[in-house]
Amino acid sequence: MDSTQDKAGLEKELLELKRKRDAQVHRIFYLMFEFVFIFGIPGFLGLYLGKLLDERFSTGRILTLSLIALAFVLSWAMIILRYKRVMAGVRATETRIEDIKKKLGNV
Repeated sequence: MDSTQDKAGLEKELLELKRKRDAQVHRIFYLMFEFVFIFGIPGFLGLYLGKLLDERFSTGRILTLSLIALAFVLSWAMIILRYKRVMAGVRATETRIEDIKKKLGNV
């Protein structure tokens, strides 16, 4: 009787983890839209502020290009951090799913 309760509990947890994994994959899809903003907003600000500063200090396009390059590098850093955080959650869920599947095979 105890093993059937354990099995039922594990099956319930497995279903919940699969739903969680699906939600995480769905979240990755929305990260693509975030990437547009992560690149777009800093890039636009770099362009606008760079042009403003270049005109004020008569530096040609040096500050504009520098700020756009800085925005690009910072945007990639933000994307890498976001991706690592999301993928860590997905990997943890996948590991737990595999553990439960192994237990269900042994019960």
